[in-house]
Amino acid sequence: MQTISIQESNLNKIIKKTLSFMAKNKITIVPDNYEKWFNLFIDLHLKNIDVSNLSPLELFGLYKERYSVDPYEKLKETKDFIVLDEKVSVKIVKDVLETVDNSLTNVLDEMENHCQMINEGKKVLEEQNDKKILLKALSTITDKYEDLKKDLEKHHQKIEQLSKELEETKIEASRDTLTGLFNRKKFDMVLEKLVDKKKIFSLIIFDVDDFKYINDTFGHQAGDLVLKKIGETLLKNLRPGTPIFRIGGEEFAIIIPELCVDKAKNIAERLRKIFEVKEISYEDHMIDLKATFGVTCYKEGDTPETIVKRADKALYEGKKQGKNIVIVV
Repeated sequence: MQTISIQESNLNKIIKKTLSFMAKNKITIVPDNYEKWFNLFIDLHLKNIDVSNLSPLELFGLYKERYSVDPYEKLKETKDFIVLDEKVSVKIVKDVLETVDNSLTNVLDEMENHCQMINEGKKVLEEQNDKKILLKALSTITDKYEDLKKDLEKHHQKIEQLSKELEETKIEASRDTLTGLFNRKKFDMVLEKLVDKKKIFSLIIFDVDDFKYINDTFGHQAGDLVLKKIGETLLKNLRPGTPIFRIGGEEFAIIIPELCVDKAKNIAERLRKIFEVKEISYEDHMIDLKATFGVTCYKEGDTPETIVKRADKALYEGKKQGKNIVIVV
């Protein structure tokens, strides 16, 4: 059987091209699928065919010709599958990294055991002069092991760093970049979990009064500054760990776990008063800050949509009553 050698740099490129192609074309990332596509890409490389010059349609044709099966057939047959798109799941990638990292750790442990056995053998052979050749061979193996161990430890460190970066990316993906608060996506997730668990909680939704006037009069940079200051004020005046969100434009939400609506109203009223006396300095101007609040609490049978709709209704009622007020429904 002929053994074909491929340089490590080329192999890495083929791996990346295979994964990239599968992700872009929404092909299920499962071992069986990946193995087939990877072997196809290897075959094309050995034939000096650059896959970059082939269209997806041409590659699908080569796949079908090689395996006599539709490239998407696996997708149709698989109920539990993962499709990588532009929003790749951080959890999936992290799980893969952990698997690889565990494999490296196991390899290191095995190699450590083998090294101990070799060293024990060396001690025996050192007492026998007629075994010098074998002793030299064992020494060479030990040296190579040490080199390989260093390389594996480097890969282990890289995986740990990448896992850390992925965790940071996950956190960033749930944050509003302007205010540092949680974003709408995170709001929807937290709200859905609380409703599913039928936990008692209160919801406060508020927005900045006359925010359009601030933008039109002082400019959008002033508007951004106002939103940042609101974020800072909320973080400063609410308990650490309180879920606070910017859910769109000048609209914010606060979820108060395990509190009834009366106590949530008191919190909203306290925040309203803080905003009412707050002035934000922008260039040569002082910008007044006021907000209208809608407050409600979870009721049996609520869905995320119904509780948000109720809080919004309270908010709009407050706008009708002249703004800068807290309304409870």
